Amino acid sequence: MKAAAAAMVPKTPADQRISLIYAPGKESYPIINYEYAVVKADQPNVQVAGELKTLLSWAVASTGGNAETYMRKVNFVPLPANAARQSLTQIDKIHG
Repeated sequence: MKAAAAAMVPKTPADQRISLIYAPGKESYPIINYEYAVVKADQPNVQVAGELKTLLSWAVASTGGNAETYMRKVNFVPLPANAARQSLTQIDKIHG
């Protein structure tokens, strides 16, 4: 799974809409994908926007929900650092 992610992270567009299924590479697992949270950028108020940003930032942080200790328990691999940075850019667009 890590091999497929590593092969596709450089090809991931800024909006992160990409399929990782059948990623290239001899060691690539054929069926993997990013997990998505679909959230409106324009939230009803500043507090809701802030709480969403806090939760989603924690989810992609290597010291938070994206920590290997959590991911291993559910047979996932952590989001690669470059993809996590892209996610933070998207999360930063949330406002209230």
